[in-house]
Amino acid sequence: MPRGECLDGSCVYYWDGLIVRGPGIPAMVRVIDDLVAADDYESALRSLGPEDDRDT
Repeated sequence: MPRGECLDGSCVYYWDGLIVRGPGIPAMVRVIDDLVAADDYESALRSLGPEDDRDT
């Protein structure tokens, strides 16, 4: 079962994924913008932890 839906069905998110209905980067950007505006991004996106600043 999906955990959430945004943009009137344009996306659905699970504990391990975000599915965007429309193709391409513009559709993904709209979905991420909507999640941030609704303060739902922490529910839909998992943190990868702090960035490692060491030189590689």
